[in-house]
Amino acid sequence: MPARMDPFASSSSPPIITVEGLSGEIQDGAGKRRLFEPVDFQLRPRRLLAVIGRNGVGKTSLLRLLAGSETPVEFKGSASTAGGAVPIHHLHTLYRRWFVDPGHEVFPTLRVRENLEVVLLRNQRRWNQEVDFLVEQWKCKELLKRFARDLSGGELRRLQILMAVLSRANAIFLDE
Repeated sequence: MPARMDPFASSSSPPIITVEGLSGEIQDGAGKRRLFEPVDFQLRPRRLLAVIGRNGVGKTSLLRLLAGSETPVEFKGSASTAGGAVPIHHLHTLYRRWFVDPGHEVFPTLRVRENLEVVLLRNQRRWNQEVDFLVEQWKCKELLKRFARDLSGGELRRLQILMAVLSRANAIFLDE
């Protein structure tokens, strides 16, 4: 029997974004400081990209920069897409994104189902069989009637990721 082909295993699909030498600096009370050492990477469709490193090297800052939630005073590096060069400070505008980190809050006074409905409404979608399937897959069905403020850390994280998936973002940034 022939081996099954993984349709996502090919790295031949062109990158959505190619970044070289990306770094950024911010101004804080101690003066100007570098967020992270320069990095190079390519974001490809339907692929995972992991950023790993020891504490304090700027992984979260890099993710926040890519998601557009961190605004350095100075950017360095270059970015390009199939359409050509892109100003590095506009990088986050190239894709629909969703940033999931411990600080990415849900609506704590809403029930889990209501939090999911907010995402659907923002994306002009309705609750349907696909949503039911994803809720089941992410083990959130039993959580639907609970308030978000009453979820455990793991349950909250599942809700956050499910909200990101339902947003149909083409780039989801997960931090810790």
